[in-house]
Amino acid sequence: MTYTKRYPGGFVDYPDESTPVDAQFLNAVEAALVSGGGGGGGSDANYVFTQASAANPWAVTHNLGKFPAVSVVDSGNNEVIPDVMYVDVNHLTLTFAAATSGKAYMN
Repeated sequence: MTYTKRYPGGFVDYPDESTPVDAQFLNAVEAALVSGGGGGGGSDANYVFTQASAANPWAVTHNLGKFPAVSVVDSGNNEVIPDVMYVDVNHLTLTFAAATSGKAYMN
């Protein structure tokens, strides 16, 4: 992917070394993220929890040793927003409006 810079006449692509510095920077950041780099000296731990059958609540043991950010999708891949209760740095409970199946992504 190459980034573009907007000019009054529209968008102009810069696919080569003539790319402006800001677009070069964005391309470098994207390449680092795709390759798993990007600073910090290590990779951040993450966990995917799968709830195959509809349930409410979900009790999740992630063993990440932290209070992770949580994103949830139902079995139709629609984002849902549960109440998140952090039990401790390795466990959390997700409570929904109704029994739900799907996946919880933690990082």
